[in-house]
Amino acid sequence: MIKLAEVSYKHAETYSVRNISVVFEKGRFYTILGASGSGKSTLAAILARIVKPTEGRYDFKYVKKNKYGKNTSTSQISLLRTKLNHFENHTVVENIEIQNAFSGTKQTKRQILAMLAEIGIDEKMAAKKVITLRQNMRIRLAIIKLFVKPTPVIIIDSPLASLDDQFAQELLENKIALLDKRQHCLIYFSEDNDIIKRSDEVYGMNRGRLLFVRYTI
Repeated sequence: MIKLAEVSYKHAETYSVRNISVVFEKGRFYTILGASGSGKSTLAAILARIVKPTEGRYDFKYVKKNKYGKNTSTSQISLLRTKLNHFENHTVVENIEIQNAFSGTKQTKRQILAMLAEIGIDEKMAAKKVITLRQNMRIRLAIIKLFVKPTPVIIIDSPLASLDDQFAQELLENKIALLDKRQHCLIYFSEDNDIIKRSDEVYGMNRGRLLFVRYTI
């Protein structure tokens, strides 16, 4: 589905991603483990086609070869990370409505409010601008936006690393568990070994290099 061939990313004189060749297939759940600063977030941004590699080749049949940028492939690839992609000056409900418009999903306002209530956002909070929300609520909103209509490729880049929110962690795990894995390629970047139990393949990342660790299933 996604193929990287000798991909590197260099900024100034420093490589944050170095000579990575790997294939990610539909129907597989991949975990990429690594400490902060190992290059995980840069690789996630490359896979999401937000950042263009400085060396090597990226093949993904659903996107034009040289097209990169923030809005390159919202219908095919989605990215959840600590730096959240919300429409800050729109309300919570409007953010869901915009996501629905992107994904072709139909929901009434009542359905949206019911979905938000399940993650602790009541009707009053749902009418507020996203910029006013606490970080844990912003993360919860990002998770449900991601799974309104999941894209073929889902990339998750340590969104909960700096947040102590057990509800958000369980919400994310439950959403992943409910995926029809046959229809998706899920790539999860993490510093937490616990996520391995759901993975088909595990990789490690260190100093910009990607190393295959093992198959788990």
